[in-house]
Amino acid sequence: MTGHQREQQASLKNRFAVLGLVADTTAPSTPAKAAPPRKRASSPPSKRAAAKHAEPATAPQPEATPMPVAQVAIDEARPKRLMVPLSVEEDKVLKELRVADGITAAGRIRAMLQIYRTDDRVRRKVDQAARDMRGH
Repeated sequence: MTGHQREQQASLKNRFAVLGLVADTTAPSTPAKAAPPRKRASSPPSKRAAAKHAEPATAPQPEATPMPVAQVAIDEARPKRLMVPLSVEEDKVLKELRVADGITAAGRIRAMLQIYRTDDRVRRKVDQAARDMRGH
């Protein structure tokens, strides 16, 4: 019990004694046995309790880097990511091809881009297909 709570309790006892609601105010009071603190079954410990028992801060551990993909070793600078919404059919085709030959969709798309960059005939076909698809 905090000091403020004790003062309030004493004040209330005095008021009840004045009103005659307390039977014997002169008898020495024996402190009641405090009930053991209640344990919460499933609640996590409070942040304060965790902070009291926390170990001293240590130097941050370096995060484990993921295993490099073979293509990343060729081109170390890949800062951009392209998100492409696929139709159900496109997604199904990429997944079936991966099951068939083990090449990931990302690896397959990177290979397509490499061919697009290096083969003029393929580039013309892809550009025409893109124009046709845009018109729909």
